[in-house]
Amino acid sequence: MITKDKCIAMIAKYEQAEIDVLEGKNVMIGNRMFQSESLGEIIKGRQEWERRLLRFNRRSNSPKTIRFI
Repeated sequence: MITKDKCIAMIAKYEQAEIDVLEGKNVMIGNRMFQSESLGEIIKGRQEWERRLLRFNRRSNSPKTIRFI
């Protein structure tokens, strides 16, 4: 299950991967290897996790439904 904390952790990993790749390093996230030519994939991955986090935040900030009987 994906949690808000998991989203935050994955965003941090992808941000660090961007920095490392820009410094010329190879990066492993899970079982995937990223190199300088993979920067676009890293950015897309980070953006996907940011979208997931945004959905969590929208759910927690949305008005709650109350049923009156």
